[in-house]
Amino acid sequence: MGYEELVAGAAPVMAKILIVDDSASSRAIISILLGYQDHLILEAGDGNAGLGIVRAERPDLIILDLDMPGMNGAAFMQQLRADPVSAATRVIFYTGSFEKPFTKTLAASCGVRTVLSKPTEVDALITAVDGELKALAYERQD
Repeated sequence: MGYEELVAGAAPVMAKILIVDDSASSRAIISILLGYQDHLILEAGDGNAGLGIVRAERPDLIILDLDMPGMNGAAFMQQLRADPVSAATRVIFYTGSFEKPFTKTLAASCGVRTVLSKPTEVDALITAVDGELKALAYERQD
């Protein structure tokens, strides 16, 4: 069952997904894969740009790289969670530092349930996004 099927009585719904990653190729791959799922994809090449897009667009889901120059993923999460408007936004960590204890600790401390390692399999990415969007749809039904 897809995200759109969980919204009772509604036409198919596209999720608004923001990809925050300093790697243009990573953003492009994710964007193409999720674009086939009819989601609206937004992209930012760094944390500051990502926060600007969050404030302007209020995405349903953020796919966040942790290892970025300038504002890294941890600083991004701190600001995201500090803003009442964006605090509950769902986030997937997509990072090359998955094995580091810091990543797991950070995820737990800021309410991130899904962590994917770079590179990841297509099916794992799609499953993770679908899982987060299903959980979001259930929350919105309450």
